Amino acid sequence: MDKGVAIPSSPMPKRLKGLIGLLTFLPLVLNAQEFISLPEKTIKPFLAENCYRCHGPEKQKGKLRLDELPLELSNDSIAAHWQDVLDTLNAGDMPPEDEEQPSKKELTGYLAELADKLKDARRQFSDQGREVAMRRLNRRVRS
Repeated sequence: MDKGVAIPSSPMPKRLKGLIGLLTFLPLVLNAQEFISLPEKTIKPFLAENCYRCHGPEKQKGKLRLDELPLELSNDSIAAHWQDVLDTLNAGDMPPEDEEQPSKKELTGYLAELADKLKDARRQFSDQGREVAMRRLNRRVRS
């Protein structure tokens, strides 16, 4: 064989290398999903002021403890729990009438923020082929 003649390389090894690289990288991309998180600076203070007396570290009425409910909506179960919180507040069932009530402005802002984040989570879960039941009640207005 003459040293001056180059033998063309087969394109298959390059394709194979690319495929192997993709298969190696793909699990890293899939595991690096970003989750919707509720904003701690607004959610935690609202809950601390209005909910933790009955659903916190001291008491857990209805077997519900909100101080340990994750703010990261990383799965359907967590999102469903937050949906229940939204529904209960929207319906006016909580806080109970004999407890101090949040202002109309504070409650409306909290409900809007929670509903928006739950919608975002629903969209993200839908994109991943998962589902979360979303129920939207009319916002209550207290006089």
